[in-house]
Amino acid sequence: LTSLQPEQMRAIDEALFSVRPSHRINARLDIKVRDNSGGVLVQKAQNLLQIPPMPPMKQTVALRVISVELKPNCCLEEWGDGMPSRYQLMQLDKLAFGKISRRSAYDPVQLLSGHRDRCLQ
Repeated sequence: LTSLQPEQMRAIDEALFSVRPSHRINARLDIKVRDNSGGVLVQKAQNLLQIPPMPPMKQTVALRVISVELKPNCCLEEWGDGMPSRYQLMQLDKLAFGKISRRSAYDPVQLLSGHRDRCLQ
């Protein structure tokens, strides 16, 4: 996790604007500063265009790169003692007020935990 200045994010957004599909033309990057650092928090990603190393016998295989943007929602884990995540608590609240018909099994804290077994739950 790192931060960029709002001007840098605005420049990135402008550079991407012309290549956006027509149905996403109104979707812009969120450049609002929400951190005390005065920057926009961003997550670094590996170079998705770099070909991963392959054994010599498989170097002629064509590779396809798929990039997925995860929008994990509220992934704050406020308690370390086994309490539900904030997202799970929000699900219970929505269920109680009839905003949803059932709780989601999705848990952003598990997904972003970095542990394969927890991500696949």
